[in-house]
Amino acid sequence: MSSSISSALSLLRDSSNRFDLAASNLANINTPDYQAVREDGKLESNDIATGMVETIVSSGAYRMGVKMLEIEDQTIRSLIDIRA
Repeated sequence: MSSSISSALSLLRDSSNRFDLAASNLANINTPDYQAVREDGKLESNDIATGMVETIVSSGAYRMGVKMLEIEDQTIRSLIDIRA
């Protein structure tokens, strides 16, 4: 597997995990004594603004990973067409 595909898949996995974590933190915003969990496992105060920013950033990163895969696919298809 090429390094660009590996990088794109890693970005997809990481951004998906980041989104899930942010969604969980937002879902528990009104849970008494709940503290948000960060990516590094540390706890912090749970607030809507931070959760929303995390969901926006992680969804943008996910879209970037998808675009990277699309570009790699186009590149491979072009190389195959050249060889044919």
